[in-house]
Amino acid sequence: MNWTWIEWLDLVLRWFHVMAGISWIGSSLYIMWLDRVFADPDRAARGENGEPWLIDLTDSLLAGKLAPGPGRFAGTLAWFARESTLTLASGLVLFAVLAWLPGGGILGYADGRPIGALPGVAIVAGTLALSWLGYDHLWRSPGRRIAAVAGPASLLLFVAAAWGLTQIFSGRAAFILAGAALGFVMWANLWLRIRPALKELREARIAGRPPDVDLRSKARMRAAHNSYLVFPTVALMLSNHFPHVYSHELNWIAMSLVAVALVGVRHRVVSGRRGAWALYSAMAAFGVAVLLVRG
Repeated sequence: MNWTWIEWLDLVLRWFHVMAGISWIGSSLYIMWLDRVFADPDRAARGENGEPWLIDLTDSLLAGKLAPGPGRFAGTLAWFARESTLTLASGLVLFAVLAWLPGGGILGYADGRPIGALPGVAIVAGTLALSWLGYDHLWRSPGRRIAAVAGPASLLLFVAAAWGLTQIFSGRAAFILAGAALGFVMWANLWLRIRPALKELREARIAGRPPDVDLRSKARMRAAHNSYLVFPTVALMLSNHFPHVYSHELNWIAMSLVAVALVGVRHRVVSGRRGAWALYSAMAAFGVAVLLVRG
């Protein structure tokens, strides 16, 4: 096998993107797990008055949570933000390599025509920006206070985006772009909503003033959203290996059903036994997607 420099670049970028993504996803899910542990109202009833102990191969670690109010912060803080930027940057570079360098061709119109570099960059940038603006508007509007309104609206936005992408791009490109859009929403959530709230919390604590409770609750909500979006994002990025799915004439419906199913799986993980209904709903949605593609 005579590997070219483009193939080596492809391999290195894929490896880097996957490893950065694993680091980002791992830290994100870990933080949300800690949040659920500390928020568990039944801990005191079970006699768990201390904080949770984390056991590794060599020793045990004690995880604690600072009470709200004035105080000091440690000099070294772990933001878990660098991993997100590395994931996004490597993903965009990898997409460019697969789209426009020889041997790529991942980005094309639905009728099979290739998309040039300049219009391609504009389309990709527009897709990412519109995805974030649409999502952010939904959850910053008054409807954000009622998940029963903003949640279904977000689902409808995703379904509309799935349909629109598959009408413009090839199925392969549409699935990858949908995954990139979800990943960009996660990245923007972290840098534009979560991190500023954490900085404000830190500054308030150091200054000895009460933290902005509303800002903190909004950041927590966005972090929870990110933990849900992880599951469909990974699936869409892996869709490149399943041409029978992305090439189906109703691929946008299959994409939407798989995304709903994986969000349901995440809700079951988060909610425990109380979320059994979400797992059953996920199984039903995935089953419909399988039957749709087979048909």
